[in-house]
Amino acid sequence: MNGQTRFVPEGGDVLAEDSCRRSNLIVLRNCFHTAVRNRRRLGRAIALWNPSLTATTRTKKESVGLSRNAFAGRNEKPTEKALAVALGPSLALWKSLLEKMKHDLKIDLAEWHTGAVKHGWSLRLQLKKRNIVYLGPREGSFVASFALGDKAVAAARKTDLPANVLKIISDAKRYAEGTAVRIDVTTSEDLAIVKTLAKIKIEN
Repeated sequence: MNGQTRFVPEGGDVLAEDSCRRSNLIVLRNCFHTAVRNRRRLGRAIALWNPSLTATTRTKKESVGLSRNAFAGRNEKPTEKALAVALGPSLALWKSLLEKMKHDLKIDLAEWHTGAVKHGWSLRLQLKKRNIVYLGPREGSFVASFALGDKAVAAARKTDLPANVLKIISDAKRYAEGTAVRIDVTTSEDLAIVKTLAKIKIEN
C-alpha cells in the first residue's frame, strides 16, 4: 500500500527480479538473432532472384586497389609541370629511376607513349629500339610495366627478389608479347626491384 515499506526477504524478491530481467534479456537476444537470420535469408533470396546485385558488388570489390593513370583521357602528352603535380613526392623516385636506368643499364630512349588516350600515357624506356619498361604515372605514385618473355620469367624466379614480387610474376597473365608484370613504385626498395627486372629483361 502507499506510504508503507514493503518487506523484502533477503535475496527473495531481488533474485526473482534479477531472474525476470535475465529472462527478458534472453528473449530479446533470441528475437534479435532470429531477425538477423531472417534478414540474411532474405538477402540471399534477393540475390538469387536478381544476380546483377551480387555481380555489382563483386565488381566493386574487384576494382579496389586498381589505380587510374593520372593522364587518362588527355589528348596531349604530359608536361614536366603536370607530371610533377600528379606524382607529388614520388617525383623524386621517378627521376632517380630514370637516372639509374640511363646510367647503369644504358637506356638510350625515353618517350611518352599511349596506345589509347582513354587509358592514359606512359613513359616508354627503350634500349636499341627494344621496349624495356613502361612507367605509368598515378596520383602520388607510378607503375612500372614489363612484358617478360619466358626466359626472363625463368631468370627472375632464380633471383632473390621478394616473395611478393615472385608471386606477382607467377600470377601475371601471359600475352603474345610476354608475361605482363606490373610493379607499384612507392618506395626506394621498389626502385631496386624495377631495376632488377629491367636488367633481367635486357639480358634475356
